Amino acid sequence: SLNSIVSNLQSKINTISETVNSSSTPVQSSNTNSSKTVSTSNTSNLDDIKYEISKKKNQNGEEVIAVIKATKDDKTTTKEIEMDALIADTGTMVLPTIGSVALVANSGGEYYGVNIYQLVNGEIKKLGTINCGADMVKEATYSVETKGEATVVITANRNGEITKKEFEMSATIAKTEVIDILGCGKVVLVAETGGEYYAFKVFRLSEDYTNGKTQGIVEVGTINYLF
Repeated sequence: SLNSIVSNLQSKINTISETVNSSSTPVQSSNTNSSKTVSTSNTSNLDDIKYEISKKKNQNGEEVIAVIKATKDDKTTTKEIEMDALIADTGTMVLPTIGSVALVANSGGEYYGVNIYQLVNGEIKKLGTINCGADMVKEATYSVETKGEATVVITANRNGEITKKEFEMSATIAKTEVIDILGCGKVVLVAETGGEYYAFKVFRLSEDYTNGKTQGIVEVGTINYLF
């Protein structure tokens, strides 16, 4: 009788295990050799938002005002944003998990920042900025692996010159991605999550722009997921 009970319980345990395994979504990474698979409840935000971005001059005749129009379900929301420097470029893209976004790059001297905006609950909001300044190595490629729940190891390849660095995140790593950002080159996105918090930390290779020598892998921004 006891053997029969044990057998039935084991069968139920196996069924639950199979159900959990089949419903978990593995982490998907671009150019990634991940040593740990992490599941996340955040799914890709597939939306139908269309962005139009134009530039507008301020009272001094400088093109520092970005006009972003976001259209969803035949409703258009417009926002004018005055940048801290001249607008260098604009564009749109789809970010993993986050969805479609508008990009506005402003530039001044050695500074080149790509600002990221998204229509959230009927309002155009800033998600973050990526520093793509004069020290960015445009030709670098990357691979990423995770160690434990909150450690990421990033390897950069610059024409055969390998640079590797380990970073401790402040929350559990949900996924990693390598993306191209507005023609500036590739960057590494590392998503960390905890409770209602979900954000991408951004990393890339840096160089001494005065002599072109590689310096190391640095953190260059944060992209927040706004619920």
